[in-house]
Amino acid sequence: MWLILIAIFVTMLLAGVWIAVVLGLTGIIVLYLGGGLSALQAGAIATWAAMYNYPLAALPMYIFLGEVFVASGLATRSYDAITPLFERAPGKLLVSNVVLDTMFGAVVGSSMATAACVGSIAYPELSKRGYNRTAVVGNLAGAGTLGSFVPPSLPLILYGAWVEVSVGACFAAALIPALITAGLFMIYLAVACRVRPDIAPAGKLIPLLNALKASKAVWPLLILMGSIMGAIYFGIATAVEAAGLGACIAVVMSFCFKTFSFGRLHQSLSAAVKTCGQLLLVISGAMIFSISLSSIGIPRQVVLAVEAMNLSPLVVVMSIYLLYLVLGCFFNFIGMMVMTIPFTFPLMMSVGVDPYWFGVVLVVLCEMGLLTPPVGLNLFILQGVTNNEVSLGEVARGAIPYFLLLGVTLMLITIFPQLCTWLPAYMR
Repeated sequence: MWLILIAIFVTMLLAGVWIAVVLGLTGIIVLYLGGGLSALQAGAIATWAAMYNYPLAALPMYIFLGEVFVASGLATRSYDAITPLFERAPGKLLVSNVVLDTMFGAVVGSSMATAACVGSIAYPELSKRGYNRTAVVGNLAGAGTLGSFVPPSLPLILYGAWVEVSVGACFAAALIPALITAGLFMIYLAVACRVRPDIAPAGKLIPLLNALKASKAVWPLLILMGSIMGAIYFGIATAVEAAGLGACIAVVMSFCFKTFSFGRLHQSLSAAVKTCGQLLLVISGAMIFSISLSSIGIPRQVVLAVEAMNLSPLVVVMSIYLLYLVLGCFFNFIGMMVMTIPFTFPLMMSVGVDPYWFGVVLVVLCEMGLLTPPVGLNLFILQGVTNNEVSLGEVARGAIPYFLLLGVTLMLITIFPQLCTWLPAYMR
């Protein structure tokens, strides 16, 4: 069965078949070979039950919220509000990109959406000001990873729904590591720009008072961030309800700033439906795959085999890290998660790790994968934003420091797991 599974899976991947089809079709074949038509029927029922999952309802709302935020012009307004203030900071507008990626991530929940949004706004402006192109695209690709790290995070919604833990607690677990990562990025930029001033040339400074006045225009973004995370953390709303609240607030804000139109609303809804359809198709294929593996006992066999080897928990954890770093070179974060969680989650639980800690670790490893060729999606997104003015190799070189700093975050939460488990403990 192992040989059949691997052969089918690898053949379809090498043929370029979409990951959702690969997972679903492999699962169907394994179910049929393992139990015939009755197993297929049981698998269909189990897949439907798994998809009929309340936390997954947060996905369309957060995606719609991000689409409204961009289409209404609130994203551009926030960028224009905050950049004058950071022009005088060490690292200049490269640091402002990190701050904006962090703030945008707290609204849109997706690294790829954050990288595309901030990149499309920031790259033309920084190029015009004479910033080093490799440093700019590396900065936008690397800082864009904060989009899925800062709560609310789409990968954490999927993780929480999949392993049946609180999505709100997953968000709380990621908050401190995400802020630490943003801080590491800003410290690196301050040092790098001091060592190489040509990376971020001095621009025209506006008076500090005027910069402070301009920064007031960022309040819509702050309200969205506060309403979502505040409602979740203080128990006012679940992660799903907070997503709906944030989407409603974003629409109301577009009315307030007179940027609302039914055309833009339709555009936002259409984009959200398209993205959700793609995600849910992958998830459904992954559910079939996971159920097929469980039906023939493969996850349990993997756990028993590792336990029989009598490895220390640290060796098991490091092996999982290595697995995800390798997979990150070839798969996006959704593909990595849905293919591996059936194996890695029970394995990590068997060595006694906290499920919320593992969720954060998984997100960090998946975000590192967004920066690794040949399938680092953030690299391709930033190359596209520049209209191919910058090569993929240049983007990858510029993103190396951010990849290494994500590794520092991974090391810190491995040594000090309390960074992930402290906040969720107050929500249980």
